[in-house]
Amino acid sequence: MKYPGDVVCNKRTRRLMFFFLAVFTLLTFACSPRVLYAQPEPIKPEVISADKTQVKEEGTVEGIDFRQTAEKSQIIVSTSREAKYDLSRVSKDRLVLELVGMDIPKKLQEGMNIKETNSAVELINPYQTIISGKKAVQIDIKLRTMVPYHIIQEKNKIYLNFNQPQEVLHKEIVSPPPLSAVPRAEVEAAMRAERTQNSEEAVQTKKAEKMNSTVGLAPVEEGLRGKYTGKRVSMDFKDADIKNLFRLIAEVSNLNIVFGDDVKGKVTIRMVDVPWDQALDVILNTNNLGMIREGNIIRIVPSEKLMKEEQAMLAKKKGTEEVEELVTEKILVNYASAKDIWPQIKETLSKRGKGSPDERTNSILIADIKGVVREAKKIIGDLDTPPRQVQIEARIVQSNPTFTRELGIQWGGTYSRGVSSGTYTVSGTAGSNYAINLPSSLIHGGLGAAFINSSAILDLKLTAMEKDEKIKIISRPSIVTMNNKEATIEQGVQIPYVEMTKEGTPSTTFKPAVLLLKVTPQITPDRSIIMKVEAKKDQRSAQTGYGGQPGIDTRSAKTEVIVKDGETTVIGGIYETIQTDAVSGVPFFSKIPILGWLFKSKYKKDEVTELLIFITPTIMK
Repeated sequence: MKYPGDVVCNKRTRRLMFFFLAVFTLLTFACSPRVLYAQPEPIKPEVISADKTQVKEEGTVEGIDFRQTAEKSQIIVSTSREAKYDLSRVSKDRLVLELVGMDIPKKLQEGMNIKETNSAVELINPYQTIISGKKAVQIDIKLRTMVPYHIIQEKNKIYLNFNQPQEVLHKEIVSPPPLSAVPRAEVEAAMRAERTQNSEEAVQTKKAEKMNSTVGLAPVEEGLRGKYTGKRVSMDFKDADIKNLFRLIAEVSNLNIVFGDDVKGKVTIRMVDVPWDQALDVILNTNNLGMIREGNIIRIVPSEKLMKEEQAMLAKKKGTEEVEELVTEKILVNYASAKDIWPQIKETLSKRGKGSPDERTNSILIADIKGVVREAKKIIGDLDTPPRQVQIEARIVQSNPTFTRELGIQWGGTYSRGVSSGTYTVSGTAGSNYAINLPSSLIHGGLGAAFINSSAILDLKLTAMEKDEKIKIISRPSIVTMNNKEATIEQGVQIPYVEMTKEGTPSTTFKPAVLLLKVTPQITPDRSIIMKVEAKKDQRSAQTGYGGQPGIDTRSAKTEVIVKDGETTVIGGIYETIQTDAVSGVPFFSKIPILGWLFKSKYKKDEVTELLIFITPTIMK
């Protein structure tokens, strides 16, 4: 089909077009053979050279550790070779450490969340990146607050030191678990939570990102129960390397912990607020490990190895004892009795050793190897110490206030009257002119009256007595004795008594009336004194027996008490009251109101007896 203005394209024309196109293509390739051939030549050596250079220049990050002391926080980056680094501050509380030409294993990219330690550093987030076409490692460091810092490089280690924030300078801080114990996802989540401004969202994020391994520390109070007295620590680990746990405990306890390659294993543990020494015991027992402590160094070994070491040491010691030369030595005992100490020394002797106490010189003679003799000297030195002494002072206070009152009357007279048969006379009682004779026993005052006329005489006397006595007797015996030794002090008189013998003849015997203090003190470690006390006070009694022989009033106390050094306690007391009211009079007439006082006398007496015993022990310096 033909169209107006179109070029006629037949088979010959198409063939001609394809021919020129083929020729053009061939000429193009033919004219540029050097370019096509030379292009791969420089590429091949460059690729090989780049690979070789990469092998020589690239290194590996081998570890990222964090250490904490009371004054500073420290990040330690360990590399396989000396690394080129660049430290830059990207915000007010964030630093980035770049290590160019470095690779980092995936297990070290999990990050570290150390908020719970109250240190200057909160988060450490390492990751792999590319800088200028080269591999590099960037470590993102989130700070609690910006503090002074400095960086030091020593061969294959980089030390980044931060000063401690002021608000936590006085808090107890421990190093966090190893970097590999914290998942990277949790660290990144914590960093995102720090960047948010919504406080509610930040709190929720913080709860969601709680670490698998957290460490908290608080000081232990005095008087902690049990044998564990270390600082309290909380630990929460899953499949953690046991060596890292020992490193953590070393930081908390400020002790040096040493272990070998035979100490290994994984530990899953969760402890809250327990002493670090108890946590160490639990970890050792769980993993069949033992420890030997010498000073501030703890050596940890498997229990089987520890047992073998002890057996080998015992065998070596036993072999040495069997061949070592015996030495003879005389050990003097100063304060204790050699005979009393000898049983404890005898138990320490070896099979070849022998000895005996000498009471005359108060010494112990020992023949044994040098080690045993040295140990015996140490034991004797511990036991042979100057005994402590105690002064015991007692005060026996006796009070006898007495009140006496008497009222008496005497009256009488005569009456005479004459009658046809004589004189009629009325008078007083026989031998007296008083019809009523009831005077007071001790007349200290009175009033008399007489009425006389030609046929009658009336004589009247009123007598009265009042006495108020206050008697206070203080006895103060004091004595000094050694610890655990009984002491007695006594003072008094021997009261004679007359007794009849079997033959009927009189015989005089004496009975003691004494002031006695008997005490046995025992000093306790807290400077208290336990005392067995017997206090006694006898005195001549006003009461008499047959033949007017006097009696003995006895007052005593016997007890066991505990008293602080220098303090006073009352070990006993007696309070006695005697009240006497007596009326003497003429029957019937003494009952007449008012007039009855002419026919009676009255006696009243109040007597009080009070006894207190005080004890004051004092440890003599």
